[in-house]
Amino acid sequence: MRKRRFTEAQIIGMIREQADCLATAEVGRKHRLSPASVYKLKAKYGGIEVSDAKRLKQLEDEIAKIHGVEPVVCHKFTLESIVAGYPQHRIDEVVSWNFLASS
Repeated sequence: MRKRRFTEAQIIGMIREQADCLATAEVGRKHRLSPASVYKLKAKYGGIEVSDAKRLKQLEDEIAKIHGVEPVVCHKFTLESIVAGYPQHRIDEVVSWNFLASS
């Protein structure tokens, strides 16, 4: 598995830079990313605080271990559902404690 280049905190920081009226191309140049990559990360991590991202990942890992499911599979499924437009108030339907029932 390929190692990530940026942590969640760094990615959320990049998104905040763009939200603070910096041009997408400028943020991309600063962090050595293409504008398309910046938009892709914004779609994946936009609206999430650093503490929320860390806590969500920690909870999913713990619950996946309890249920005996591979945590990476749970994370992928949850993030794909969020990116696909799952409503935020119904996100508990796709997190790992419901993963076994839906797969």
